[in-house]
Amino acid sequence: MIKYYIKLGFDFSRESFENLTVEFIGEYYDRFNECKLFYETEKVLQEIKDLGISQSILSASKEDILVEKLNIIKLKLFFAKSSVCIIITLKAKLKEEKNG
Repeated sequence: MIKYYIKLGFDFSRESFENLTVEFIGEYYDRFNECKLFYETEKVLQEIKDLGISQSILSASKEDILVEKLNIIKLKLFFAKSSVCIIITLKAKLKEEKNG
């Protein structure tokens, strides 16, 4: 992942990748409530649910924070399970980069 950001032009000699991610995530959480859903998102999700199609979320967020945010924007009810399986965490991403 770090290699991707270097290709985009980030200079990690001036600021570490770890600091950048902490700053980004902090800003993201602080401003999350400013995010708006795309037009008819709820309608589309409801139609998918009505068809009996299971829906999942892949996120690097902590589960409790993600569930809280889904509740705020009223999307949690469209997903089959109340718990979210978090497959990739920031810590795992950082470890992967350091190893290779």
